[in-house]
Amino acid sequence: MAEPCARCADLDADQVDQLEVVGGSDNPCSDPYGELRRCGACGAWFCYTRDHDNEIGYVAASPTLGRLDRARAHALATKAAVVARRQLDHFEQAQDDYGRRCAADYTAELARLSEAVAALAPPASEPCVKCGHDFGKHQLRGYGQPPIEGWMVCPAEGCACYRTWSGPGGSAEGGEAAYQRYLAERDAPPSEPGPARRDGG
Repeated sequence: MAEPCARCADLDADQVDQLEVVGGSDNPCSDPYGELRRCGACGAWFCYTRDHDNEIGYVAASPTLGRLDRARAHALATKAAVVARRQLDHFEQAQDDYGRRCAADYTAELARLSEAVAALAPPASEPCVKCGHDFGKHQLRGYGQPPIEGWMVCPAEGCACYRTWSGPGGSAEGGEAAYQRYLAERDAPPSEPGPARRDGG
């Protein structure tokens, strides 16, 4: 992890506005929990979180700001990008102004997160230990709303490389169970309508 610059070396959580927002959420109900921030001067990565106190109106009680190394920043950006993609897909179907504004916000966030994922990915000189292809190009998939577990695949043509991941709150079986549930729903035959009622109901 690079040494912090004079701008961000001594920042505390109350000074978080001096850092660029990349994506994610500081809401403790979200997963992943943590807002990815970046120092515009030196490129250092941070995670901003807030504990909330419902007793006094859901306000921040004790915000925290921590430095992240490349691996942890990449993991947070990757998981947050899965959530942003899912939210964008949802709001793109909206027909009202609120939905369109949300879609625009998630489009911008997804662009920032995608850029971060690419910048933080292991270099091409680090091949995947399972298949030998560029590990940084492997694609993360998630299941659930928001995803708390899932799987990773290699995009190289003909490659069957596959592994799983599971975050806090995931099932005991981890990403493999999420993958099997996804396949079951994807391959399930469409439900058929029941027999018509004679009473006209």
